[in-house]
Amino acid sequence: MAITWGSYQNNSSGNGMRLGYEFSQSPSTVSSGTSSVTVTVDIWVQTKASVSDSTNNLSISGSWSSSGAVSISHGSGGGTTKVRTLSRTVSTSYSGNVYTSFTAELSGINAIPGTASVSGQHTTARRPYQKPSAPSNVSLSLYGSGGRVTWTRRPSSSAPYDSIELNYQRNDGVWQDSATLSGGASSYITGAFARNADYQYRVRARNSSGVSSWAYSNTVHTPPDPPAAPSNATVTRSSDTRHVVSWTRGSSSTASPITQQEIRRWDIASGAYKTIATVSGSVSSFTDSTTVANQQYRYAVRSKNSSGSSSFAYTPYIATTPAPPTNLVAKRQGADVVLTWSLAGVRKHQGVEVWITADGVDGTSRDVLFVAGTTSWTHASPDPTKTYQYRLKTGVWATASTETGPDLWSAFSARSNVVQLLAPPNAPTGLVPSATAVDGMDSIAFNWVHNSVDTTSQTAYEVQYRVDGGAWVGTGKVLSANEFKLFALDTFTNGTTLEWQVRTWGDHANPSPWSQLAVVTVSARPSATIIYPDGSAGIPEILSSTLAVEWGYFDPETTTQTGVRLRLDDANGAQVWARTLSMASTSYEIPYVLADGGTYTVSVSVKDAAGLWSYEAAQEFNVNYAKPPTPAIEAVWDLDLGGVVVSIEHPAPSETEAEAVSADLQHSADGEDWTTIADGLDPSTSTVDFIPVLDTVNYYRVISYSALPSSLESTPVPVMIESKGWVFVNGGPDWSVICRIRDNVETSQTPTRAKTLNHFAGRQYPVMTSGEARTKAVTVSGRTSGGGSTDTEWQALYDDGEPICYREPGPAFGGSGDRFIAAFQQYARSRRQIFEEVSMTFEQVEEV
Repeated sequence: MAITWGSYQNNSSGNGMRLGYEFSQSPSTVSSGTSSVTVTVDIWVQTKASVSDSTNNLSISGSWSSSGAVSISHGSGGGTTKVRTLSRTVSTSYSGNVYTSFTAELSGINAIPGTASVSGQHTTARRPYQKPSAPSNVSLSLYGSGGRVTWTRRPSSSAPYDSIELNYQRNDGVWQDSATLSGGASSYITGAFARNADYQYRVRARNSSGVSSWAYSNTVHTPPDPPAAPSNATVTRSSDTRHVVSWTRGSSSTASPITQQEIRRWDIASGAYKTIATVSGSVSSFTDSTTVANQQYRYAVRSKNSSGSSSFAYTPYIATTPAPPTNLVAKRQGADVVLTWSLAGVRKHQGVEVWITADGVDGTSRDVLFVAGTTSWTHASPDPTKTYQYRLKTGVWATASTETGPDLWSAFSARSNVVQLLAPPNAPTGLVPSATAVDGMDSIAFNWVHNSVDTTSQTAYEVQYRVDGGAWVGTGKVLSANEFKLFALDTFTNGTTLEWQVRTWGDHANPSPWSQLAVVTVSARPSATIIYPDGSAGIPEILSSTLAVEWGYFDPETTTQTGVRLRLDDANGAQVWARTLSMASTSYEIPYVLADGGTYTVSVSVKDAAGLWSYEAAQEFNVNYAKPPTPAIEAVWDLDLGGVVVSIEHPAPSETEAEAVSADLQHSADGEDWTTIADGLDPSTSTVDFIPVLDTVNYYRVISYSALPSSLESTPVPVMIESKGWVFVNGGPDWSVICRIRDNVETSQTPTRAKTLNHFAGRQYPVMTSGEARTKAVTVSGRTSGGGSTDTEWQALYDDGEPICYREPGPAFGGSGDRFIAAFQQYARSRRQIFEEVSMTFEQVEEV
């Protein structure tokens, strides 16, 4: 670089001086990797004539600061001398040029008065940027009719973003320009996307030094348009169990493809459509092999793709072979035969055929055709010398579009009964009374069943009887449709044996044969008299919560009591308790807690040795007693015991209460009935329920008893049982022997029920019969660690050989919540590394 000079400072004799400077820089050029340079300035003095001086002052200010004398020695011709060299380190900048400047002043030269000065400035060029880093986390998502592209910007001071460029490709991998955005952008909303296409975007950054690499988004697939609907849906019947559905496919395109086709079926039994198949989008028919007889169907087909479904195309209705009529009954009515039948099991029909069998010979064609819904027909004036049977068929039009007459007929119905015109009936049956006792003091009805052959109803009867094997006494022919004969009281004498029989008439002139003999004992009815509660002085009052009823028994024939019927009604006449007992005793304590202040009626009927029951004796009574005091109850769940500790404390009775002498503890859970789990307890005691239901609320209540006796039912106390995942198995007396397991526990259940498959002629598939026998086995395995029972404890419970109570955690801990009595069937122990593992199998034998 050449020296740059300032102006001369001259004296009067023609001498003068000036200052100059020369800048240099190392390195001379700035690249993107240059963080700093060294700038150097050389200061020069030039005179016109002779100067020799070293007492002057050179002062430099600006980017440098310096002052002091310089030595100048020039001859008569003047000269040029470098008097000072200064250097400094300058940091380069990405944002612009960096400037280094100074001002130099020289004064005090003896030969040249005044001050020479010069100023200069050096420019260090701006540091160029690095190429930008590529954006990251490029993501493409569907947005509106197009998409939304987002990315994470990664500029820096050395590599800023001037702009963002986006390209996209669709299906074919050919990238196309999409947009150029400002360097600060981090998202972009695209234009509309084509339907059913794959899109991917790539993004890069640009600055003055170049472009980054591309960063690529995920690929998104745009949804297609909903598919076009099929048309011309038809159904063709091959058999009752095979129908072919055909249709014309809707138009399929890239933008609106048909990927699947859904086939639904309606049936007359359910009245609803359900999907029976989903087929590919390329087929145009489907064979349904799940149809059955006695149905009507209709099919609906629609196209599907990922965007939804088209509308349905519907086939006509199509019917399968109908079921025949049922409950076919033929009955003579005068000179005609009236048929009735049921169509309850026939789901669809349009006609009914009648086929007649005369004297056992089937007709070869139908005799009558009826419209749908007909359920009776009169065969008018058939030949009375023949017997008749009848069969029916139902018919349908296979498809609704060919309704010119039924073209699909059912199998024959079961044959009707045989009708014989004007035939005598068979002997009556069902005689009552028979093989029992009656009281001659009562009116007695003899009952029977008329057994018609020609289907005519009873028109007359004749009853005959004899007493103790004596002569027959008859009623003669009685014109009546009543299938009973009522004899007035005192017709028969107690203490005798009665035999009787009956014959009946229909429309035929001849009667039936006589029935079998019915044998009846005629005996006096016993009587009962209630002794306690004693109502001789009015309505008695019972001072207890229980009733021990007593009665007197009397039988004129001195037979012993063999049974009793007891019933207890409340004040509204509603039965609250009843029982029939075989017993000779004349007293019974009714196991029902009477409400204090209530009114009841007890009724007694007794049976003698002949089997006759007395008329009912009844006695109303009132209840008024002192109850025991209300106990304090505390129920606490003990996880280590696997049971609930229940504490009962009865306070001293007040003046209106009776002292409690015993108590029963009852339990209920999950809405079950209350069960007594401990009875006859001391009034103040503690006991343990070792088998509460796990992971649910259990309830406990106390029934307190006084010596009167009277009783009081406490308010139930709830206890939440939390198993914490333990499986409990209890055995021993009162289930007090406890084993439990939780670590690494696994349970499985295997319920079974006896089933038999039977094959029958004419039926393609077997018929399943289920028995009542059931089994339920549970297998449990796990580790004995973590506070579980030891192998010794499990082995002892298994060796005990008695039933156990199995309890499983509830659903909150992954179990079933089961609780049942079981046989401990199998037990095994193994060891894996440091862990002892056990497994056992239990089979349920009863409910708890």
